[in-house]
Amino acid sequence: MLKFAFLPFVLLTILCWGNYGVLMHHGKESMGDALRPFVGVGFAYFAIAVVVPAVLLASRGEKGNWSKDGIVLSLFAGAVGALGALGVILAFSFKAKPIYVMPLVFGGAPVINTLVTMAMSKNIDKVRPIFLFGILMAALGGAGVLIFKPSEAPAPKPSAVAQGSSEQGSLQPAAVAADATTLARFTTLIQADAADQVDSPTDAAPADADAGDAGEADADSNVAADESTTDESVGGSADTDPAGMLGAAPAEPAPAAALNYPMIAFSIALAVFSWGAYGPVLHKGQMKMGGSRLRPFLCVGVAYFVIAVALPLAVLPILSSEGKWTSDGMVWSLAGGAAGAIGALGIVYAFNFGGKPIFVMPLIFGMAPVMNTVTTLTEASLWGEIGPRFLAALTVTILGAVTVLIYAPKPAPPAKPAPAATPS
Repeated sequence: MLKFAFLPFVLLTILCWGNYGVLMHHGKESMGDALRPFVGVGFAYFAIAVVVPAVLLASRGEKGNWSKDGIVLSLFAGAVGALGALGVILAFSFKAKPIYVMPLVFGGAPVINTLVTMAMSKNIDKVRPIFLFGILMAALGGAGVLIFKPSEAPAPKPSAVAQGSSEQGSLQPAAVAADATTLARFTTLIQADAADQVDSPTDAAPADADAGDAGEADADSNVAADESTTDESVGGSADTDPAGMLGAAPAEPAPAAALNYPMIAFSIALAVFSWGAYGPVLHKGQMKMGGSRLRPFLCVGVAYFVIAVALPLAVLPILSSEGKWTSDGMVWSLAGGAAGAIGALGIVYAFNFGGKPIFVMPLIFGMAPVMNTVTTLTEASLWGEIGPRFLAALTVTILGAVTVLIYAPKPAPPAKPAPAATPS
């Protein structure tokens, strides 16, 4: 069992990193832009990954030692971790949809992790095809879990008739009022004409008939004037809008801005390569500091503070951002940062208890999407909407993770010392 002592820490990281995106989404929705929640992440990392380790190291110490190479590698690991988070946020800022951003990131990062690990440890010759197949299964399964997870059904669109009625009611109050006025005038004229016919004898003199004709002409002119007034009040013409009901044509909606695909691709690639390199580099930094847990973690926190707090706070006054600071947004962002920092600490402890980047990171990147989906389904009460494709993707992810764990390259056993030569 001791050889699997790292698994609880892997599960801790899966739990934390699987909920990172959900928490950050709430923070972004509350504050309206991407950099402000990123600042919240940086502050959380500073508290958990800088202040706490510094206090513990000063009070009781820890095994291991500071070293120049270990500090540089650990700072670099923190930098690529922060840049990976920034890449995801930038992709969202360029209007990319999470439904394809996160599958690409979680699917590509394990591949980069494996390549970097093999290059750093120089054990490519020990990799078996079934291990690579397991990584592919975990990556594709994790992407499938995100793609096929149930989503809330969009609100039904109103029917064409209902939509037309709604538009007329909301856009043309002047037309309705003008039509009511015209109808009232028609009614008055008809009643007056009927009264004249009852009061006048049928054998009236021609002069009376002429007067009646003149009255009718006056009525016709009044009606024409009413129609003209109605047309003018509505804003239409008698030729194109004889009933006076169409009103002014609504303005055409502005065309949607085209997606900036080169910048979206760059942002996703930044996240994939950064998060893929994070685990191997951090493990190397830990080894250079004598297996210390807190020292490399502290360096990660310092790098996060510089990239996620100092730089955004310097840039925000220059940008014309429409976002704003909100207490709810900061709470969500701090919670997201805390999840990220605790997950990073889980990776450090996983390495310390015998886990290797070549199988620890594929396990995390394969199962984190599953955790993300579990939280999303619970939050939206969508467990009853799970379909067969989602279950198939989940099964592939789990099988891929197990395959990675079982068939990971094993380090070569230490060479036995040569037997001492017997004296002749």
